[in-house]
Amino acid sequence: MHATHSKPVTLYRDWSAGMSPKEKLRSAARDALIFGLSLKSRVPRNANWLRFPYYHHVFDDERASFDAHLHYMRKYGEIISLDDAMGMLSAADPIDGRYFCLTFDDGFKNCLTNALRA
Repeated sequence: MHATHSKPVTLYRDWSAGMSPKEKLRSAARDALIFGLSLKSRVPRNANWLRFPYYHHVFDDERASFDAHLHYMRKYGEIISLDDAMGMLSAADPIDGRYFCLTFDDGFKNCLTNALRA
């Protein structure tokens, strides 16, 4: 479990400094696995789809990387709201286009302050 901080943590390096060695190893293994899986992965340009990338946080020192993710996604599809994505999924019509619907699963304040501004 992460150590408690006396002031709000705004940088990933500060947040990760509170990780136990087991958490750091698990995080490194997850990152390596995701990287390995992404090497052969290509975004299909000629198919219709809806993808749901999810984020845990966007700390201050991750803004540039998050902006790069958004730029990449906009190159291959349209970023839509969760309401629009759920409407597409619940409709009987096939998905017509390429869409990304970003989600944030931990509810950190930095998702609001850093991701929403992007």
